[in-house]
Amino acid sequence: NSRALAESMALKNCGQRAKDCEVIVWYDRRCGAVSADQGSGVYWGVAETASQANGIAKNQCVKGGGKGCEVKVSQCSR
Repeated sequence: NSRALAESMALKNCGQRAKDCEVIVWYDRRCGAVSADQGSGVYWGVAETASQANGIAKNQCVKGGGKGCEVKVSQCSR
């Protein structure tokens, strides 16, 4: 219900899998998506719809030189 709580939960969940977690993007009443390439590249997109956010995230990956770019997760906050 708040940005602070969302960031805290994200860091807690990430911390179970990694040690270098940080919040790098925030959105409210929009949709966000995260894409990754076959290496260690991670990219995101934020837009009005999930499909738009997915497209932005994947395009950012391709523009960044990623190979095998794939959307890993998307979520809308309403």
